[in-house]
Amino acid sequence: MLPLIAVLGVAAGGAQFAAQSSAASAQGRYARELQIRRNEQYRRQVQYQRDLSEWQHKRYKATADSAMRDADSSYAAVLDGLQQRRKKIFDSIAQYEMKANQDVSRYMASEGRSETTGQSVALAQMAALQKASREKQISHDNLEGYIRQGNRQFLSIRANAQNRINAAMPSPLEPIYPGDAVRPVYQPGGADLAAAVLPGITNALALGYQKGD
Repeated sequence: MLPLIAVLGVAAGGAQFAAQSSAASAQGRYARELQIRRNEQYRRQVQYQRDLSEWQHKRYKATADSAMRDADSSYAAVLDGLQQRRKKIFDSIAQYEMKANQDVSRYMASEGRSETTGQSVALAQMAALQKASREKQISHDNLEGYIRQGNRQFLSIRANAQNRINAAMPSPLEPIYPGDAVRPVYQPGGADLAAAVLPGITNALALGYQKGD
């Protein structure tokens, strides 16, 4: 039979192993639960970032589409205004030419019915034609001014639309760090049990050897 002290040593070693094993199991459960919580938190962050990115891109597309529609509408309004002014100016030029031709015809008709000299009629005709030419030139200059103004409006409309689109451009999202993995907890095994009870067994054998002597 083993001496009592040896039995107590083996029992103490076994109790120590049991305590270590229980503590390791508890730490292992805590580590697993912590890793599960970290994984779930990371998954939620990734999903939130995906949802945010999708919302940002939808908003960007909606803003870009709206900016382009507004720009097209403004382009059409400016172009319509230019066309109306062009028509009005061309109508005025046609009236200037018609009036000049009427004046020339009237001067030519009066030449045979009065004492108006041929030189005077020629001067009157020239003056009527020059007046019509000046009025036509002024009209053309005005039309060119309207066209330049329209071009400036086109550039402003395009710049405003581009600014709206640029302002809605989504910013790059920060990368999500998954966090450090929880270190696994060492679980005592058979070797640890042997190491715990081996001193008691060794002592028991030693005592038995001494008594045998």
